[in-house]
Amino acid sequence: MFSVVDRKTVTRTSVLYVGLTSLLLQQILVGFSTYLIVRITRNVEAEKPIIFLLFTFGMCILTPYFLAILNNLCLSRLKFALNRAFVRNFSTTFNARPFLWRSTDLKRTCSAILTKEGPGLIADSVDTGYYTLSLSLNLTIQSLALAYAIEGRLALVLLGGFLISIPLTMFNQKIVSRAAQAMENASYFLTKHISNLWDNVVLGNAYNEGRYIETYETRFAQARAKALTSILSTGTSSVVVALAFMLPLSMYVYSSLSSETQTKAGQLALMAVLPRLLMMLNAAYELLSSLNHVLSLGGRSAMLNTELEKSLRAADSNPPQSQFELLRLSDRDGGPIELPALPDILSKPGRTTITGPNGSGKSTFILKLKAQLGEQAFLLPCRHDLDFAQPNSELSTGQLQLQILTEIAERRKAKILLLDEWDANLDDKNRAALDTLIEVLSKQLRIIEVRHFQLNVVS
Repeated sequence: MFSVVDRKTVTRTSVLYVGLTSLLLQQILVGFSTYLIVRITRNVEAEKPIIFLLFTFGMCILTPYFLAILNNLCLSRLKFALNRAFVRNFSTTFNARPFLWRSTDLKRTCSAILTKEGPGLIADSVDTGYYTLSLSLNLTIQSLALAYAIEGRLALVLLGGFLISIPLTMFNQKIVSRAAQAMENASYFLTKHISNLWDNVVLGNAYNEGRYIETYETRFAQARAKALTSILSTGTSSVVVALAFMLPLSMYVYSSLSSETQTKAGQLALMAVLPRLLMMLNAAYELLSSLNHVLSLGGRSAMLNTELEKSLRAADSNPPQSQFELLRLSDRDGGPIELPALPDILSKPGRTTITGPNGSGKSTFILKLKAQLGEQAFLLPCRHDLDFAQPNSELSTGQLQLQILTEIAERRKAKILLLDEWDANLDDKNRAALDTLIEVLSKQLRIIEVRHFQLNVVS
């Protein structure tokens, strides 16, 4: 199975490195502005000029906003690249496996992953990765700037805060990860159930609607409870660890401000950067929350792969069966065809009809032919979401079928056309028109068809 977030695409996307460079420059400017606060405070105390320092400080405050725009553009480009790689990898994994087409559970799972869960995971992974790196750089550079501007001992104080917070983070990791995994599982199954809403509500069957709503309420309550538990677990863990991280720094600030040996200029500088220290406390809290979210994203990715593999195994372990002895193959003139002679017939133009009782596996036989013939054959099922030229929404079912078959005839590359119950839900006029078109096509390629109308007559 493949990963939703393709790491090779991440490393090969050049815009990523532009964004990382911009982010690093952004955080360096923020750290330098912290250093300038101390310099300006000391120059004011010493009655030295501050005009140039104020101008530089203003540039350090404004420039990161423009760099943030560049960062957002880079993140957007990266998300698009990852989504494209995700769809391509998904297509490669399931390409030319026609037996899976009839598995409604697998199709529902794949639809949920392709349209919501996969893109959502990609967006969250990119945003969380960027935010985590941004906070890490912010804390590191600001710590170095404060240590350089005030005194080197401050760097040791901040390092002590990190060392205290690490074991607490590791201790809480399993609890937070387990709660996040439970939340993601409950959210996924709620989303999957919501995807079945249309038939259960629109058709107006009270029994089905009642069962659907009952299951929805149960899964909604589970998802809500798991989400609240995960938020509480993550928040509590982040607060405890952030306070532990800031404990040495708080003691240092108190000691410095109350010390009689500390100079007035040093005390003023420390008071001037107190807002930045509070911002660092908030950044530490956000960083720990972000790291916990990274853990939940890993569990979310694993859950999606597990669910997909489970549905795929179920589809592979229970392939549709055909009762070949009950099937009858005949040419347009009604002459019978034995199965061993089928390979010779497929190499020539003509029209072959498959008949048999209900449940004998006529459609399955068509799928098996497609699996064996690959690109040599074009399969058109009775109900499908195949991509054709934009049809006119006002066309009837028969007119739409005519348009599709005409398009296939004009642009086809395959020499064999497999038609599964092409005449279902058609009136006599459209059925006759399609039959005439198929007869014309049979002069150029081999038609293998299962006919719904003939099946009803035989039965």
